[in-house]
Amino acid sequence: MVSSKPNGGFRQKKKGGKRGKIITETLLKKRREDVHEEERALAMRTSTQRSKKADTTQKPTQYKTAAYLATSKVNEIKRKRQLMQQLEVNSRFAIDPTQHVLLVVRIVQTPNMPDIVRTALHLLKLPTIYTATFLPVTENNLNMLRIVEPYIMFGYPSREIVQTLITKLGALRIQHSTAEPPVREPIRSNEQIEELLGKHDIICLDDIVDASLSPQADQYKFISNALWPFRLHAPKEGLGNTSK
Repeated sequence: MVSSKPNGGFRQKKKGGKRGKIITETLLKKRREDVHEEERALAMRTSTQRSKKADTTQKPTQYKTAAYLATSKVNEIKRKRQLMQQLEVNSRFAIDPTQHVLLVVRIVQTPNMPDIVRTALHLLKLPTIYTATFLPVTENNLNMLRIVEPYIMFGYPSREIVQTLITKLGALRIQHSTAEPPVREPIRSNEQIEELLGKHDIICLDDIVDASLSPQADQYKFISNALWPFRLHAPKEGLGNTSK
């Protein structure tokens, strides 16, 4: 039997009618806090044991030594040299000296490619598969084409092809501010061309077509910098057997 006391505690009576000691609210609260503290400590110990077990299953961190880095650099240089030699031996294309412009299309997308190939594709403005760009016939460009030969196909564009590409898929590189990256805007009107390239005497679509076919023209470099690479659609039946 338990009887209440005016001081906020409880008096426990033992069997036989003898009175026990008074258990106050403060003592009960301390006991509850002790129980909660033990539960938190048990949870912390369990979590620590699990984390230690997980750490033992993970592989230890391997730090690369200077010798390893030097060896990796030498091997990379050797691979680049072997790649260049292989490209020179296996190169199968020949450029018509009477042509001045090439239409280059990227047809292969693979994550594991040599750094030299990735850099050449970036310089040729072919970042992804099925992108196309016009390229003047120069010695530097031909060397880069030999590097990326397994990843591309190219040919000599006619005026009709150039006009069709620019009219249907042409887009301009618009730089609104130096702090922001350039924005791709499709060509919709001659006013848009004149606003961007009017200071270089390029005011309409025909001016872009003419300059694209004449790399010797002064406007070609401005056209090349202003045009965004063409985004082509994937062929429905695949590429089949491609030949250069």
